[in-house]
Amino acid sequence: SCSLRHGTGSSARDNVADDLSDVQAMTTISSAPEDPTPDGIRELFNGLASIPAPARADRSPPAAGHVNCDRDYGAACPIDFELVGGVCFPGEGINIPCKPTVFQNMTKDTKMRWEMLCGSLFPCMGGSKDFASPCPSGWD
Repeated sequence: SCSLRHGTGSSARDNVADDLSDVQAMTTISSAPEDPTPDGIRELFNGLASIPAPARADRSPPAAGHVNCDRDYGAACPIDFELVGGVCFPGEGINIPCKPTVFQNMTKDTKMRWEMLCGSLFPCMGGSKDFASPCPSGWD
């Protein structure tokens, strides 16, 4: 049987904390309730409910056709992003919920979480696949 391998080196708890910190850093909070009581928080969420979700011109899954491959998390930016001064900016026509991001010091696990949250994928790695191996790359 195969199980997904998580980060190496430091403890899993440290990796999760680092990953959460990275995800938090790429999330912008534009308003917070002035009244931290349940009523104030309810008012904030009611206000958010009245804002329409961002329109997405393309309803197909992100990077369709590139779903089943080993990702190159060493790449500077995800597919259809442009690296400018160390920051990855979404290309023209890319409508994702995440802001421009610096990936340079992110762990592989953090980049994988970013993919799920933001709906964009890192490019596929080149090279041949080892179909004789009982488990996919990154699994034991």
